[in-house]
Amino acid sequence: MADPAVINASPLICACLLLFGCGGESASRVGLDDFEPFGALPYLTGTRDARLADELARIVEEGGTPEQLTPPDDDESLGAALLALFPEDRFHRLVARAEELMPPAEFRFDPVGLQHAIAFRRKHDAERLEARKALERSPRRLGIRLVGGFAADTSGIDAVRLCVRLEAFHAAERLDEGDLDGALDAVGRMLAFAARLGAEKHLDARLHAAYLRADAMAVMQAAVTHDAATRQHLQVLLETVQGQLQSWPDDAAAWIGERAIGLHTYEMVRDGALPALLTEEETEAFKREGDLRLIAAAAQRHADDDQHYYLETMRRVIRACEKPYHTRRPLFESIEDDLQQRWGSPEYPLVAGRLLLKDLAAAQALQARDRANLEAWALALAAATGQRVPPPINPLTGTPYEVARDDALIVVSGIGAGRDAGRLRVYVPDFTQR
Repeated sequence: MADPAVINASPLICACLLLFGCGGESASRVGLDDFEPFGALPYLTGTRDARLADELARIVEEGGTPEQLTPPDDDESLGAALLALFPEDRFHRLVARAEELMPPAEFRFDPVGLQHAIAFRRKHDAERLEARKALERSPRRLGIRLVGGFAADTSGIDAVRLCVRLEAFHAAERLDEGDLDGALDAVGRMLAFAARLGAEKHLDARLHAAYLRADAMAVMQAAVTHDAATRQHLQVLLETVQGQLQSWPDDAAAWIGERAIGLHTYEMVRDGALPALLTEEETEAFKREGDLRLIAAAAQRHADDDQHYYLETMRRVIRACEKPYHTRRPLFESIEDDLQQRWGSPEYPLVAGRLLLKDLAAAQALQARDRANLEAWALALAAATGQRVPPPINPLTGTPYEVARDDALIVVSGIGAGRDAGRLRVYVPDFTQR
């Protein structure tokens, strides 16, 4: 039998979530009233720098400013609807507890762990069912106010995470009782929540969508290898996965939102507020290099050139998203090489190089990995139910997936890259001979 696929939160996913933020607490640390006025881009709209004025005109035409990307009424958003289901004073503890209960790799519980997960889900089952209704009736938007930049309240992302966990625990109980129909229904809800996050023009939401989809795929792996799994179950799951792929958002969407946050960042830098944007780790790193106030002043002095470099680079990145990820890698390498060559010179863009572009390649790779995981599942399920589908080109690697039969299983490999190349695989029972 083939080795099991462990398609859950990879080190890359976890790293990206740490790098780009985990949401939910930023608004409590700062006053949004102090940050949101910068979303109108007061400095940039009055610039005399022709280069920046041209870039802004293009962004406005694309609908990509913080104001243009901020929903007009977040009270009716999905995020607000989900947050209203849980007590505000206990919300973050519930999110943390649900995270603790989720298995770290394969979707397998020991008896005690399963009982804890079931008890947690039952205690909050009314909220789980109401969340399903909210997902069906709420507008597409999550309600993130990009006019707040990095300080925007992203607790709606955490609310989606909690609801997905509840569905996962429901699936675990259904699997334990041999109810594959109920388990696959929960999987469909998990994927629907992830799809809603992935459609946001916000990079943090997009990365969490990949994380949650990985959780859903771990549940899928447990379901299809369950003794009660039938060809019909695989067919239902195939239709669900194909629906996800058909509505897959453009990779560029998240980066349009990330650029809007970058625009907000430069407004604050020009106001001398660089320290307010830094994480504790970044603050310590800058302090080791000198007086943070002087570094903030330097960033303020060179903001125009820095921002032009950033916007020009992001324009290239967003345009590159029209092509598969594996063709974009030379661009990311060239950006990194250029920043290294500028290091220590007057031309080095402090804000772009140290804050805004530093993890670009890793996040783009995660987007491709997310898509590759789901394409591999579609291919495996199609083959297992007798459909002949030529293996598509993996967007992460640029090579076709590999399909094989092994001990009455369909095994799809060629999913990951680097250290994951030989480890990641999807396997499902082969029903073509039954």
